[in-house]
Amino acid sequence: MQAAVELDTAPRRIAPAPRSGVHVVQAGDTVWRIARQYGVSAAQLTRWNGLERPDRIFPGERLRVAATS
Repeated sequence: MQAAVELDTAPRRIAPAPRSGVHVVQAGDTVWRIARQYGVSAAQLTRWNGLERPDRIFPGERLRVAATS
């Protein structure tokens, strides 16, 4: 049995991320996606937050997403 799937092919516009310097992790977030959202590298995000296991972030965690001045 095949289910019909309708795909939305319209281009999606992503609003720029707020530049507050802190991101609260949501379910489904990854370090790579968060880094991309804020225009930084995953390596920078990992280093700034002292993440030993960047594959282990959890909803509710607060991550620094900008370098301190």
